[in-house]
Amino acid sequence: MRRVQARTQHRHDALTDAEYEVLIDIALGLTDNAIAERRYLSRRGVQNRLQSLYAKLGANEASSAKSTVNDVVNIRSRAVAIALQRGLVNPFELGREERVLAAWLGKR
Repeated sequence: MRRVQARTQHRHDALTDAEYEVLIDIALGLTDNAIAERRYLSRRGVQNRLQSLYAKLGANEASSAKSTVNDVVNIRSRAVAIALQRGLVNPFELGREERVLAAWLGKR
């Protein structure tokens, strides 16, 4: 069973497990290259998952509204902020994932 069974109210907006993993990874501050290594993906695979995540969260709406917004809004940070507001991630889960990340970094 998923940790958070109902990540969103609408089925078409629900995050896949793969999208959720990259959400956690960007919340932890990982780069695309680090996510790719950690999740055994290509960099392009990570970018595809991120684009899908941004679209489902609506994080890319602000950045596409005006070209000047791109200079103001960091889409990764925006996605994490939206996820926190919607309750898709919480501090306890991020703490647990931080420990998993530390173990992974120790094995590298």
